[in-house]
Amino acid sequence: MFGLRRRGVSVTGPALVLTQFDTDPADPKTLLNLVGRPEGIVGWFLSTVGVDITTTLSITQDFVHINKSGLSSRFRQTAPVHNIASTHCGFSMNLFLIVLAGLAFFGGLIAAAAFRTIWPLPIGIVVACLFVLGFFLSKCLVIAFETSGGIILGVRFKKGLIENVPVGIEQLSEVLARFNQQLQRMPSTVSAAAPPKKVEQWYYSKDGQKTGPLSASELKQMVHSGQLSSQVMLWKDGMANWEPVSKFKWG
Repeated sequence: MFGLRRRGVSVTGPALVLTQFDTDPADPKTLLNLVGRPEGIVGWFLSTVGVDITTTLSITQDFVHINKSGLSSRFRQTAPVHNIASTHCGFSMNLFLIVLAGLAFFGGLIAAAAFRTIWPLPIGIVVACLFVLGFFLSKCLVIAFETSGGIILGVRFKKGLIENVPVGIEQLSEVLARFNQQLQRMPSTVSAAAPPKKVEQWYYSKDGQKTGPLSASELKQMVHSGQLSSQVMLWKDGMANWEPVSKFKWG
């Protein structure tokens, strides 16, 4: 259902048949609810009888969710909106079906000429039309979100003949445009780190011997304990001259 390829984003796994594409949910905090079921008659039958085998992509003001339900499993993936690094949407179609359509048409044409009968040509045309129809039905849409950590949340889906939910690349682009506007309005959660506070380093001169460095708390303790008299000279970075203990307040 999701994956990452070195050269661009790749959402892997089988395409879903779209059953719901709601860009105006009842919840005002939700931007999109997209629901799909597995392809095929079995997927349609199970969803019809009420078995939850759907995959749901939801975009809210705070999170992007993917919920995948199966017959024996349930999986949920969530990413905070502020952690989304990039958004992607697009579509793909099976061009090989057009190649097969051309081969079917020209095969019918050649067979008609070879056997000197018209029947292979209409058969080839019908088969070619079926391949062309399959080409248009093969259109697969994708919507994906890449987090700052390189994780991909996305789904691939296509339009179903039964549900016939109207959606295209224009609707996906509009949803992502609104989502990106929402991201731009969010306050930045990253701020420059405050520079570390410089620790004061004190030195004292006693009996002609200079000692240090000491922290302010260590020096304060020595003054209060009487180890340093009021006439002992002190200095720290930024002072122009040595000054006596008595000139400072030690609390």
